[in-house]
Amino acid sequence: MGHTIGIALGSVSTCAAAWERGQAQVLYSPEGARVTPSYVAFVDGDRVLVGAPAKRQAIMNPQRTVFGLKRFMGRPFDSPEVAQARRRLPFSIVPGPGGEARVRIGERDLTTEELQALLLRRMKATAEEYFGEAVDSAVIAVPARFRDAQRRAVKEAARLAGLRVRSLVGEPTAVALAAGAAQGERIAVVDFGGTLEVSILGRTGGALHAHAVAADPLL
Repeated sequence: MGHTIGIALGSVSTCAAAWERGQAQVLYSPEGARVTPSYVAFVDGDRVLVGAPAKRQAIMNPQRTVFGLKRFMGRPFDSPEVAQARRRLPFSIVPGPGGEARVRIGERDLTTEELQALLLRRMKATAEEYFGEAVDSAVIAVPARFRDAQRRAVKEAARLAGLRVRSLVGEPTAVALAAGAAQGERIAVVDFGGTLEVSILGRTGGALHAHAVAADPLL
């Protein structure tokens, strides 16, 4: 069996970690960083750049450099979130045959799942280089506000990247678990990422529950 890794799939940057010697070990990118920019670029025809190399050339190649995908993946083209993204992002977002939002690169319309899969595949390759063995599954942290369609999109992106999703964990839940929220305690988790998200969580009966979530996906 292959290894399982944890992935924080972010709008701005993405991070992968492995459980080693009783604690999470963050895996360094090929550039030696703890996080990988959530950028995918197409250069010289179909050559693909992922992460820091893609971000470095974004200013010179804005219409073929994709970022911020998590903000509208799994959403229909006519949703308010996609409308806001279209006004702010330099690349072209178009409707797909099923009404979903796609990204136009040259003459091709790519799904958000296909594009996110390129980023997840980089995380998989980084982990396999670390272990020297195959990585075949992942636990992925997603925003608490993600609905079923968005969660399905994350799972499909992982499948395309060659990863089986063992679980999708809400990002605030992951933070509360790491912080060791006590029984009966309520805590506020503030996520200052590409999306500003505030969640109120509490532990009752051994389980963590989200009592309230508010977010601005395009802050």
